[in-house]
Amino acid sequence: MLCYADWRRNPIIQGVSPLKVNRLHSLLYLTVAGYLLGGALPLSADVSRGAEEQLATIQATKAGVDSAGNFWAWNSIRRAITRITPNGDRYESDILPDAIAVDVDPQRGVALLANVGRLVIITDWTGKQKRVIHLLNQATDIAWLSGSRVAVTPQMAGHRVEIWDVTTGEYLGSFGPCPQIVAPRPGAVAARAPLIRYDAAHQEIITFDTFYGDMVGFTEAGAITRQGHVLYSNAAAMALWMKQVDTEARRKGESRAPVVQNYPTMTVAGDRTVWLGEDSDSRSVTSVKILPDGAVERAKMDVLQCPSIRFAIWSDAFVFFHDPASPQAKCVAVTRKN
Repeated sequence: MLCYADWRRNPIIQGVSPLKVNRLHSLLYLTVAGYLLGGALPLSADVSRGAEEQLATIQATKAGVDSAGNFWAWNSIRRAITRITPNGDRYESDILPDAIAVDVDPQRGVALLANVGRLVIITDWTGKQKRVIHLLNQATDIAWLSGSRVAVTPQMAGHRVEIWDVTTGEYLGSFGPCPQIVAPRPGAVAARAPLIRYDAAHQEIITFDTFYGDMVGFTEAGAITRQGHVLYSNAAAMALWMKQVDTEARRKGESRAPVVQNYPTMTVAGDRTVWLGEDSDSRSVTSVKILPDGAVERAKMDVLQCPSIRFAIWSDAFVFFHDPASPQAKCVAVTRKN
């Protein structure tokens, strides 16, 4: 049985109580930390004051920057996307199909990963469906590539990436061989929980397994461009929790393969560094930066208000946000790089 679990917060697997750890703040925050990036990022769009004002009102489950340099924010509760241009123009989509992940393109439309990762649905900005694809393997995330192709990240298959043509619905192939995951019977094993981003400026596909910690970059043809590995800071607690899940599954005679995302978002900067949010407290966020050579650096970003481990990079700004599904109060703060 596959299911999604945030082991730090929600007991999604029946009969298992998650470990108690620091609560993530249900808050939205925008700040700019150029000192962590070593200067402004070489992206094409400069974020205006008007865009900052629009960012202050978003609520996002996932966010990113499209191929035209617009910031987009997907609210999974409202099932809608907000798009903000660098000069501050704002556009709201109509209601979209229910999904677990999305990616946005200004011309090609919205790519949604639906039906708990079993379907790809392509819609226009009004929500009108243009293509539905039944995937061969249940997936975790989705990204637009160049042309009419999308990439998805399978949870248990023996490869990291699958490519589909959304014009024809044709399966174009897979790459990134890795061990296939098979759930024990009875028992439990964690499925892969990979995120994916397409860096159009460098024509590079970036995948990061938020449970096992493997970062692998690819060309669009499937050749590996770089690799890295992140050891999760709470790995020992995670191992203990998974042991509890396995024990419970064996006791009940069940087979489980939970999808556990230790890092809820991934963003790629203009210098090809990959950024993750790992932990937060009332005043700061611990970030993980994977350099182009695969080296891993951690930094504590001091924020006095609204820290969150969910963030996206837009031009020279970090845009921090928290899932609107959280019951806690929302807040907004905007800071620009000097």
